[in-house]
Amino acid sequence: MAALNDELPRIGLGTWPVLGEECARMVESALDLGYPLIDTAQNYDNEAAVGEGLRRSGLERDRYWVASKLRGKYHGLRTSVQAIEESLLRLRLDYIDLYMIHWPNPRRGLYVDTWKGLVEARRRGLVRHIGVCNFTTAMLDEVTEATGVTPYANQIEMHPYWSRPGERADHAARGIRTEAWSPLGRGGDLLREPLLLELAEKYDAPVGSIVLAWHRSTGITPLPKSVSPERQRANLAAIELALADEDIDRIHAMNGVRPETPHADPLSYEQL
Repeated sequence: MAALNDELPRIGLGTWPVLGEECARMVESALDLGYPLIDTAQNYDNEAAVGEGLRRSGLERDRYWVASKLRGKYHGLRTSVQAIEESLLRLRLDYIDLYMIHWPNPRRGLYVDTWKGLVEARRRGLVRHIGVCNFTTAMLDEVTEATGVTPYANQIEMHPYWSRPGERADHAARGIRTEAWSPLGRGGDLLREPLLLELAEKYDAPVGSIVLAWHRSTGITPLPKSVSPERQRANLAAIELALADEDIDRIHAMNGVRPETPHADPLSYEQL
């Protein structure tokens, strides 16, 4: 595997809620198959296991990206920098490629100061890029205006049932990259959709691969989780699957077919 450039990889491995030895094996397998990005978080309680999987792979550090996220109880200017240091110690890395605020926790009202902490961590070389998760457009503008630093990425829940066209357009207008968590939906309903089953037969590919190929057609980085090497391989191959424009449009039209409320509302959810 060649060294990665500075652009966000096209796909990553999600690691929640896998823990311990199973997590370490999952990460090692994904890197062996060629995954360019591993996504973890302080709140997943698996940074140490992810770090172990990174070491077992034997890859040079510039062959993969690692992303992690700040736990809510560490919001604040000083505590956010210290928490990033803790992530580095658990992962046993010298730097993290992408570090994000996991949730804005608006009732605490500290996400602007927290963003300033991430800016400081980047200045110190602890992280290469800084971003956010689950931020609204107004929140993105607020942290940018307060610091002059635009988030590199915003990681949001996104799948064909909830394809977030407004948010994607807002991100693109601001030069913010979009990552998708739960890219295959929640539960099995999405993967049983008649349209997706039809397209899976047409392209001779797993249903999940059709969904991930659709993500890539929109320029989004999906973060599917799988402990199975066979499924990891299929998910990775999906980013090379080219769907016809009319099929992409048909999947776009699924937005709202099965209305789903957010896993958590960023305007009220408080992660500790």
